[in-house]
Amino acid sequence: MFLWSRGSVEKKIKTLKQWDDRLCVTVFQWHGKKIIDRTMIAASWFGHGFLYPVVVIGVALFNPTIRKPLISAGVVSFLVELCVYLLIKFIIRRPRPSYNILEIRHRMSLPDPYSFPSGHAAASFVMATLLSHFFPAIAVPLYAVAVLIGVSRIYNGLHYPSDVLAGWILGAASARIGLVLMT
Repeated sequence: MFLWSRGSVEKKIKTLKQWDDRLCVTVFQWHGKKIIDRTMIAASWFGHGFLYPVVVIGVALFNPTIRKPLISAGVVSFLVELCVYLLIKFIIRRPRPSYNILEIRHRMSLPDPYSFPSGHAAASFVMATLLSHFFPAIAVPLYAVAVLIGVSRIYNGLHYPSDVLAGWILGAASARIGLVLMT
């Protein structure tokens, strides 16, 4: 006996999509205060990841005891994250919110038309998880920045909340894989 029929599963998925759409519109509509708008644009740009290698190399240079495990776990983690991210993104091919929801327009340029999962959210959680492993005392600010990057992607009209949540899960799991394999 099945607990869920096909119709009930479809209904639950439809309900989740409605919540995802509503939350996406709600977060998008927070804009209007210059300081918040600028912070969210900056967080999204920071989430592009161009500083991640600089941070890892900088930390490794100033702390030689963790140099090898941090760099090797970082390389493996980001490779796992990138491969899984690209595979999922181009299998699912979920259009970005600005293509589906009239109230939303993207506030930044789009790297591609697909939204699921959020690569920015995934990469930020890879970084937060890696650095938290080696520096547990700063875990809260690291994850706060990662969460801000993810929320900024919704705020800027580029992702649904479920895209960001999936990215966070992917990033944390990828970092754990890298840490288990390389430390």
